[in-house]
Amino acid sequence: ARRPHVLVAEDNVICQRVAKRMLESLDCTVDVASHGLEAVTMVKAAPWAYDLVLMDLRMPVMDGIDAATQIRQQLGLASLPIVAFTAEVGEEVRELCREARFDGFLPKPAERAALAAEIDRLVVSPGAGRASATGGSCGCPGDDKLLGDGGGRQGPAARECGSNLNNVDRKNCEQAQTDPGAGELVPPGLRVLLVEDNAICQKVALKMLDRLGCAVDTALNGLEGSNAAVEAAAAGRGYDLVLMDLRMPVMDGIEATVKVRRELGAAGPPVLAFTAEVRALTGVNLV
Repeated sequence: ARRPHVLVAEDNVICQRVAKRMLESLDCTVDVASHGLEAVTMVKAAPWAYDLVLMDLRMPVMDGIDAATQIRQQLGLASLPIVAFTAEVGEEVRELCREARFDGFLPKPAERAALAAEIDRLVVSPGAGRASATGGSCGCPGDDKLLGDGGGRQGPAARECGSNLNNVDRKNCEQAQTDPGAGELVPPGLRVLLVEDNAICQKVALKMLDRLGCAVDTALNGLEGSNAAVEAAAAGRGYDLVLMDLRMPVMDGIEATVKVRRELGAAGPPVLAFTAEVRALTGVNLV
């Protein structure tokens, strides 16, 4: 029988090597793409070649959600199995993956047995558990526990390759999703500026804020965000809240907040750190 041919879309070199070695140990042939656009290009060039795509979500150039969407919609490959290979967690991420019609989820670091089970389910015996191409749950074991090991643990590789989404207080987010009254705490039409360079984090935050009835603008770095906050205030339509990532290119969140405070003073909007860098907040007045 032909060996399964797997495309790994992953920008982190360590994760690439680990996945490639593990797949080869399962008798697969492996190609590697360093970002989503490269993965789409490789699939487009040889759509018949791949039996499975392992897709990281957080990548430069094009993220995994957009790449999967292009493979499904622009290339018309509804039957090509695509599995999220990521440390991203949370209901909002699950929803994004379902909308992009992923077929399954694997956590980082991937366990060999879990990877083998997905290959068997989607490639060797695809009739046994493959989701319908029309959407919905991927049907894979543990779908409701996206990317976890059943105990919520993440190893060192998961943390290394992980996401700023670990910043989000997941308990509060889940409560907001299940508590009908959670949105009542947020005034309708609240104007929010989201300053975040990561596309996946942006999409997740936008979904949450949209559910709360907020009007949201986005900025991709601290310089862009601080300029937007200052310009909006000068035009008399200042933001009610700024969600500020800390680690960003061009200008980080700390510098951006200092700039907003310096130029707007007490008239400036509240700034809420949206980050996992907890220790970096010591002694910093963002609000």
